[in-house]
Amino acid sequence: MWANDGEVARLGTQIAARRIPLATAGKRVNAFARGLDTKHDERLTALFGRTLQIINADRASLIAGIKHFARKQAALTARVRESRVALKSDTLSDEKRAGLEQILAWDLRIYEDREKLQKYLCEQPVLLEQRAFALGRIIGAHLDH
Repeated sequence: MWANDGEVARLGTQIAARRIPLATAGKRVNAFARGLDTKHDERLTALFGRTLQIINADRASLIAGIKHFARKQAALTARVRESRVALKSDTLSDEKRAGLEQILAWDLRIYEDREKLQKYLCEQPVLLEQRAFALGRIIGAHLDH
């Protein structure tokens, strides 16, 4: 429906962008709705469809990134465990022990830094869902009921 409507496609792409504040998106939707004369509800529905399509694709990309992040974090956890087990060995030379301790220290630092990012990363899909809901309400307010 929106694919044949360049104005709807452009506006949907603009308002779906996270960098655009919701207030600005609302003003753009309001201006668009005021300028409609024919196919009012059809074009507004198409606008929401386009917006939702973009947000869903963005959300799917974020979730794929979170899964990749989780796999890397799990691999790092396994490496930390292996290093700790190896450090308990009595057969390590002082040089190898020092090197392993340094690697372990770096791995732990990376792990902790990533843990701090995890909450932020996991909030992003939720924020996108909230944005989709808010845009749906803004667009829906202009539909003939």
